[in-house]
Amino acid sequence: MRVRHIRSVHELKPADWERLSSGRTVYLGRPWLEWAEGSDDYESQYLLAEEPDGSVVGALPTYFWRGGSGVSMNQAYHPLDLLAVPRLGTEAEADRHLWMPLLLLGSRAGYHGGVLVDPALPASSRARVIARLIQAAAELAETLGASAMALLYAPQAHAEECLAALAALAPDVPAPSYAPLSAEAVIPVATVDTERSARRRREWQREARAFADSGGSIHRVRLSECYRQAGPLLGLLQRKYGADDTDESMTAYLGQQAACLDPWSEVFLERRDGRLTGFALCYLWGDTLHVRAAGFAPDAGPYAYFNLAVYEPLALAASLGLAWLDLGTGAYRGKILRGARLRTTHALVWPPRGSRESVRSALLLPGEDYLDATG
Repeated sequence: MRVRHIRSVHELKPADWERLSSGRTVYLGRPWLEWAEGSDDYESQYLLAEEPDGSVVGALPTYFWRGGSGVSMNQAYHPLDLLAVPRLGTEAEADRHLWMPLLLLGSRAGYHGGVLVDPALPASSRARVIARLIQAAAELAETLGASAMALLYAPQAHAEECLAALAALAPDVPAPSYAPLSAEAVIPVATVDTERSARRRREWQREARAFADSGGSIHRVRLSECYRQAGPLLGLLQRKYGADDTDESMTAYLGQQAACLDPWSEVFLERRDGRLTGFALCYLWGDTLHVRAAGFAPDAGPYAYFNLAVYEPLALAASLGLAWLDLGTGAYRGKILRGARLRTTHALVWPPRGSRESVRSALLLPGEDYLDATG
């Protein structure tokens, strides 16, 4: 099996990428990966597994990260910050200089990653493709001078599939640290009405009515139509939770996504007196509507988040006959109370040489987000 390197998803026929990503999340789809290529903080490459006849049977996005600051969301892809710093503090911080540059596999944004494999392949062939691609990634890391390597936010079954493939077919690749990392909150659209209790239904209706009675109005638009007004609201939300993202950087962030993902965007807006006071950005992909980002002004209506980021998207998903509403990570209690189920994601991390034993041990323990989701 040959592994070929390309710099952009545009170098592979769209039909090939669609075949490889069939049934997978928007975060492994061609438009999202095109957007992810646009950051100056990362050097993107894709590893393609090809059979002797030239057919592409697997792909692995990679991102060489030298540690540029960029937006605060980047830190959600630093294994040290995810798994070691919360437990060890200054002890882990002392190892920070060892981690860069870092080669990320599968994803650099979106909190979902993995190896893409032709879904028509049998299990034994899937394992061969996965092992070969991760082996090629390890070789690429060596060539680029990466200090560490990580595949983050992989669904549990896929993460275990990768571990098994490596153990059986790539003995030269060191075994990674493996830890539960996070979770995705998803609502099965078809079962919402049957699973909601009468009490929960009344609660939803109360929150929707309180929002409607507050005088705001809800609109649905494309991201290109609103990102300039939504950017400051996203900046406000980021700073509320301790990030230092500016309104300008968040506006640029949304504008770059609009350039690549606008046809798949569905944005729910709250307006009051002609002003934008809230938004929830979603992406429609396959059988799922993904809720991606949200932001609200201080005078947004009561329960604005749940109306714009749960109830309205859920109604749209149902009207389109979709299977899932994906609410993403974080704020798990509120999402579970509104019918969400959790799918755990996991981390495979190859730490840098010279890492202290306490840091290596911390990389094997569940992340704080995973504990929040399962606690």
